[in-house]
Amino acid sequence: MHATKTQSQCPTKSEQHPAPDLLSLLNEWIGKNRSGPAILLRALPSREVLRALNQDVDLLVTPDQASELLRLAYEDVLKGRCHVQIESRHRCKIQLILWTTDTSEKLSVDLWLEWNQTLSRRVISTTALHEIRTPATEIPDAVLPNVAKLPDDIELALLILHIVTKKRKVVSAMNHRRLLQLIQSLEAG
Repeated sequence: MHATKTQSQCPTKSEQHPAPDLLSLLNEWIGKNRSGPAILLRALPSREVLRALNQDVDLLVTPDQASELLRLAYEDVLKGRCHVQIESRHRCKIQLILWTTDTSEKLSVDLWLEWNQTLSRRVISTTALHEIRTPATEIPDAVLPNVAKLPDDIELALLILHIVTKKRKVVSAMNHRRLLQLIQSLEAG
């Protein structure tokens, strides 16, 4: 999606209403999405850690959800709430990069239309994953309260597939922490 604004479409400084926070803006879009909640692929650390580590947000979405999120993003660009960059290098994923109006902060959001990170490169439909999600209301202290999440055992399986497929190190601090959190959650379960 590429949009060119004419001078009359661009909000003046007095008309701009910058978003208070990029995560809040993303959460707002997910909450407004008529196609239902997106699924958070992996648990997010706190807002501060997310910013400090410059981590991205991975969401499993249906094509309808992706279209709706892009439409909502476009509307907020026209309102002067944020800047958006959209990239897609393959059919499985759309990268949505949000910027504050002063471009001092950015948030990268990967919208996964299909999950293809398996050893055999078989594709897992996000529509099927939506059928086993945990409602957003059941996620305590969520950074993005309007998203749903996968059950811990499915999230753990997908994380292991991701690590193996991408040839990442299991012992890296971030992967080790994520694996340990999911295992502890399953044990407490």
